[in-house]
Amino acid sequence: GVATDSLDAEGAVLERAPMPVSEDEVTATMKRFVGTIHQVPPMMSARKIEGRRLYEIARRGVEVEREARPVTISELELTDFAPSDYPEVGFRVVCSSGTYVRTLADDIAAALGGRAHLIELRRTRNGSVTIDQAVTMEEIEAADDVAALALAPRVLLDEMPVVEVDDELAAAVRNGVVIPAGLGPPGQEGVFQVVDAEGRLLAVYGSDGRTMRPEVVLS
Repeated sequence: GVATDSLDAEGAVLERAPMPVSEDEVTATMKRFVGTIHQVPPMMSARKIEGRRLYEIARRGVEVEREARPVTISELELTDFAPSDYPEVGFRVVCSSGTYVRTLADDIAAALGGRAHLIELRRTRNGSVTIDQAVTMEEIEAADDVAALALAPRVLLDEMPVVEVDDELAAAVRNGVVIPAGLGPPGQEGVFQVVDAEGRLLAVYGSDGRTMRPEVVLS
């Protein structure tokens, strides 16, 4: 495998050694990474330590200790395998926010006794929004009304619970007023989208089980 300082193809090569693994070995090893795992953020990342971005520190030629963080790998599937002394592997992953796929690739290689870097990354879904709903820069540049290409805010919040309010409370929500948590699911804490009687998104509120306070209010 080939290791780089950025864990992707743009980085400087740090290590290079043959890694003649089989497809069955890769598949079996990937299974060990499904579930909650701990990742150490790469130095070339936007994660902050003591107020400084890691990539800023890395560009000064300094490497600092980073704390491993838990992430969740819901699905991990081998999609392509090109055998050689330096095999290329394609995989599909469904993961939690904050997962570094570059690190995942290198960690899988390390579990196989080698090193690796990411050649290409393609995000096909973010929450409930899929790549099929994306538009190209060419489509944006050619559009007479760019706003018409945008997804409705509620589409982006599709997986967030909904609280519907009447006209009186809708006026209060538009002004960012704190409202009773009883309007949401009983005793449930978390973040909710607040809509009016016609289903229009008014705001995103957070609930502590007692009151609901505005996180974002739409004008």
